Amino acid sequence: MPKRKAEEEGPPMRSQLVRRRMEDAPHGPKTTKVVVGSQTFDVHTDLLTKHSDFFKAALHETWKEGQTRQVELQETDPEHFAIFKNFLYSGRIYSSKEDDLAKDVIDHLGRSPDKEWNRLYHSWVLGEQLLSTPFKDAVTQAIFDKTAAGPIYPVLAHLTIYPHSMPACGVRRLLIDIAVWFWRSSSFQKCGTSSVDCEFLRDICIAFGERASTGQAYDKPFLAQNDDGCKYHEHVTEGKPCYLKTFGITK
Repeated sequence: MPKRKAEEEGPPMRSQLVRRRMEDAPHGPKTTKVVVGSQTFDVHTDLLTKHSDFFKAALHETWKEGQTRQVELQETDPEHFAIFKNFLYSGRIYSSKEDDLAKDVIDHLGRSPDKEWNRLYHSWVLGEQLLSTPFKDAVTQAIFDKTAAGPIYPVLAHLTIYPHSMPACGVRRLLIDIAVWFWRSSSFQKCGTSSVDCEFLRDICIAFGERASTGQAYDKPFLAQNDDGCKYHEHVTEGKPCYLKTFGITK
């Protein structure tokens, strides 16, 4: 005797509402071991390949790493990779520590004992090495937000970031704007005569010329950003969506 239509189309059992197949999980069952120095991180493979072109290539099935699902990053600081891993799962930059905030001053050499700055700079460099535009944009935004919150601003960030970045990229433009609108004479005196210092100072001079030609004497236009908040994000030039949209984050 055939079942009645009502029975065929009835509501699913409670267990069917909760339970799902493992392979249908949001991040899938596959993970990759990333060996960073003496530490090993287990990260969902689909997140690595989605947000990093480096991992997308390295984990291709034709390569050993793709078959074993293990990648070694021996030259990377585990602390910086942990920031990257946390970003993959949240879209946010977890970079500060409690003891960082108690030392938010600049010493006589222009160095900030606030260790978060260096974590952010090196995290951006890691994002460049991993070919991860979303992560780089998020770190750039973190540098922006920390600067805007004050009272300390980056002084020697260019020494870490410039050697690994392209001219006119988002993070360079941010560092230049910070120098133009925040630096005092003592800040400029901290710069040396290396090729990196000279390139950065040249960019600052050009920016000062543009500031003078527009008559912006006191306003800090970069603090307002543009309407979508992506003024210093690289995804704009690449024609990709902002990481905020990808992760469903609203400002």
